[in-house]
Amino acid sequence: MFFQEEGSLTRNRVLELVHKAADAARDNICRSPRRVLLLPPDITRAHSGAGWITEEFYKIFSKEAEVELIPTLGQHVPHTPEQNRWMFGEIPEEHIHVHDWRDGVTRI
Repeated sequence: MFFQEEGSLTRNRVLELVHKAADAARDNICRSPRRVLLLPPDITRAHSGAGWITEEFYKIFSKEAEVELIPTLGQHVPHTPEQNRWMFGEIPEEHIHVHDWRDGVTRI
């Protein structure tokens, strides 16, 4: 089992698992991705660590691919740029897109 752990996980262990998951994606989906879309939870799930985990995936894949991110909005309220910085750290704002749940999908 890939993610089976006993007890609590340290931040370093989570980072190890993020890198392992990125390697598994390369092995099983695409060795050299050109485009990556990350779909993390929105700020209402910040307590989960999803923001810094997403930032780590961004750092890994942005070295070789165009990486875009769409927070999946649990409250249907788009983040402000300040909330994006707080949640996703150094991911550039121009790579964070709004999930337009009313009017459909925009090709990125």
